[in-house]
Amino acid sequence: MGMQHSRSDKMEHLLGLISLLKLRIFILLWTESIVGLILAGGLNVGLPSSASLTAVGFLATGGAAALNNYYDRDIDRLMKRTSRRPIPMGKVSPREAIWLGALMASGGVVLAYRLLSLASGTMVLAGLLTYSFVYTRLLKRTTPWNVVVGGASGSFAFLAGWTVARPVGIEAALIALMIFLWTPSHFWALAIKAVDQYRSAGLPMLPAVVGIKKASLAIMVNSALLVTSSLILFVLGFFGFVYLVVATALGGMLMASNVQLYRSRSSSAAWRAYKYSAPYLFAISVAMVMDKFCYAVVAAS
Repeated sequence: MGMQHSRSDKMEHLLGLISLLKLRIFILLWTESIVGLILAGGLNVGLPSSASLTAVGFLATGGAAALNNYYDRDIDRLMKRTSRRPIPMGKVSPREAIWLGALMASGGVVLAYRLLSLASGTMVLAGLLTYSFVYTRLLKRTTPWNVVVGGASGSFAFLAGWTVARPVGIEAALIALMIFLWTPSHFWALAIKAVDQYRSAGLPMLPAVVGIKKASLAIMVNSALLVTSSLILFVLGFFGFVYLVVATALGGMLMASNVQLYRSRSSSAAWRAYKYSAPYLFAISVAMVMDKFCYAVVAAS
């Protein structure tokens, strides 16, 4: 029994360490970085570049997530939605979290500069600092606009992939802007759902500061800017009709969920808006790649 208990404890500890890395965030940011690489380098990007970008992304995002768990360990205990994270649950010590985070984050940056490009390494470093320092340490507990700035970390992931193949131009800048605009609508909807938890923890998330009515309006306005930015990519000729159809459909559904939230201001409507916005970025990114693929097939025929 003692040996079985020891094995169980070790497995719990291992799962706790893995949980620190927030793998769902890694998958989203990895997708954006690979999309950036494909859009900049073409559909025949090499396996070495993709593998290097994946390794760098895993280390950098995992390290940033572990550092976030370390810095937020005090407030995580106060909120139901975060109280089961590994440090509040006692599965991982704060010391382990900060060492793991520091080693992974620094390793990711070093590998980015060695395996990718100077510009790509700089984007990885910028994304890491934006999330771990600017957002988590400076803004999260001080301003209701925290997630607006924090959303830039997703844009840097895309640009890290893009700059492996070529410099940033208007197309890359507009896609990065679209990714940047996705974050506030997504997390403000979650904040409405958990507004009482944020207030009890003393975190100045927008709904906790200005109220649900104004926060719902802010979500709707921000989503309108997001949809507009997605359609500008078609207007300027960077993508074709395959992308236009998908972007229009996704944008229409996003705006419909936001209007419903503004009208009802209910917790259930906020949760629906949050759950819908979650796959939006992934879906429109896939549409970009599909559009380029269809254009390449037509051009070759």
